[in-house]
Amino acid sequence: MSIDYIQAFNAALAGGSNTLYTAPAGTLAQIRAFTAHNPTASPVDLVVLVNSVQHVKKTIAADATLVVSELLNHQVNAAQAVTATGTALNVILSVAEVV
Repeated sequence: MSIDYIQAFNAALAGGSNTLYTAPAGTLAQIRAFTAHNPTASPVDLVVLVNSVQHVKKTIAADATLVVSELLNHQVNAAQAVTATGTALNVILSVAEVV
């Protein structure tokens, strides 16, 4: 067994649903960090789903940064995806993959 720490996503979210990470076959992943920053002049709603189940819905104020602590240490099984909506939010997702 090995553990690889990776930055799974580091970009601005586009409109609609964005796939941030999908756990590879034979891999169990743990969310280690999730941060979102709103660079716009208006509030933006952030919605995060793990395996198509909503775990987070928050409004991020203009020019604010949020550490999404509700996701920390959650498990993402092989083939499960982490997705998010929140047009223009800058998101960083870090995971630990256990192979």
